[in-house]
Amino acid sequence: MTHTTARVTHRRSPRPPRPPRPPRLPYSLHALYPVPPHHRMGGRAAGRMLPQVAALAGLATLMGLAACDATAPIATPTVRIAATGRAERGSTLALELRDGSGAIPGNEVEWVATSSTGRSAMVSTPGQLRLLDTGLVTIIAHGHGKTATITFHVEMPPTIVFDMHDVDSSGNLGNRDVYRMTLDGQALTRLTSGAGDNEEPTVAGGTVIFTSYRDGYPALYRTTIGGAQEARLVGLTGPAYQPALAPDGAHLAFVAPDSGADKVWTAAADGSGARRATVGWGTVDAEEASPTWAPDASGLTFVSTAFGDAGLVALTTATAATPAQLRSLTASGSTTDVEPSWSPDGGSIVFSSTRDGDVALFLYAVATGTVTRLTPAPANAGEPSWVSDTRIVYTQWSYTADGPSSQLVWVDVAHPEVVHPIVTPPGMPEHAQPVR
Repeated sequence: MTHTTARVTHRRSPRPPRPPRPPRLPYSLHALYPVPPHHRMGGRAAGRMLPQVAALAGLATLMGLAACDATAPIATPTVRIAATGRAERGSTLALELRDGSGAIPGNEVEWVATSSTGRSAMVSTPGQLRLLDTGLVTIIAHGHGKTATITFHVEMPPTIVFDMHDVDSSGNLGNRDVYRMTLDGQALTRLTSGAGDNEEPTVAGGTVIFTSYRDGYPALYRTTIGGAQEARLVGLTGPAYQPALAPDGAHLAFVAPDSGADKVWTAAADGSGARRATVGWGTVDAEEASPTWAPDASGLTFVSTAFGDAGLVALTTATAATPAQLRSLTASGSTTDVEPSWSPDGGSIVFSSTRDGDVALFLYAVATGTVTRLTPAPANAGEPSWVSDTRIVYTQWSYTADGPSSQLVWVDVAHPEVVHPIVTPPGMPEHAQPVR
């Protein structure tokens, strides 16, 4: 997407001139654990999401958590630790010690964090726990002569693939290449090489397919999430770009020219059996772009100008019982909606749009057709993609006298006002996709 006006046809990205575990904490955890210090750890709690408050006493019994000081006063049934945040490396949890009358003031609570690795967590400021590594973490709180403890497992963040420029020691931008990295900016690994730009990665089942310009024109190549040898998709002999693997890893959608206009095509994951997905629909000169698969691979959503301005169109693929069906989602001819991405549960589609005057992210509710804005105004955001939970990763652009710049960020759909930057090296990162 060009982020002054939305694009549909394929364009190169804008760039400056080259020079066994215990229970896990969910996102919003207000876990109330009364913990006598003589208990020992044991058992597991089923599921990740927070149970009702009435069930928490039973969960605490299953966990059997203990304070490490056997001489500490026994906690009353109303003393508990409340932790809010995501139990994931790189995150920060907000902590409170609560008794029957509410939260004990932070300056009257002593917090101690211990971990299985010796460095999994650190109390950065009173009531703030920084999660530095994966592994078991135990939090002990002392306040008003009372003690409470919780233990949980710190998870590794989801992994994404994306593309960015290689940058030399003088800061000059080179070709774009595909990289792998976790959301907290760790484990950065380059996956591609070659004499031309490599961009627009898509990944499923350990396979990464991307657009490469090493042949002098855009063509689809493949590698693995581990960075194995790169190879062109032998089933595709002409230009192709904007690849999208289905979650099952067996199906591929992409964009390629046909009679002078970009159209959506489908094929097997190796590029064999390629065929146009929209034959007989729309007009010859209508542009199509940005295909994305439904979670069950039963169909595609893509962008089309068949109704005027760019809008979202849904394609249900043909089966033995029913023919393929196409229907407009947001294509009204009066808005510009591009870059769709399905949620893992199939209930929503996130997309980028200029419908409010800026370039922002919106959610389309599949059941009702309702469109709601996600990113706060003003925004300059695009290329959204759902991570395999409630998070969306996208590209955020800015422009200065030195030229354009970009940054990858993520938001939780329940708290879109809180933007989490993803730390990458310099190089204008773009096109982030989750590793499924």
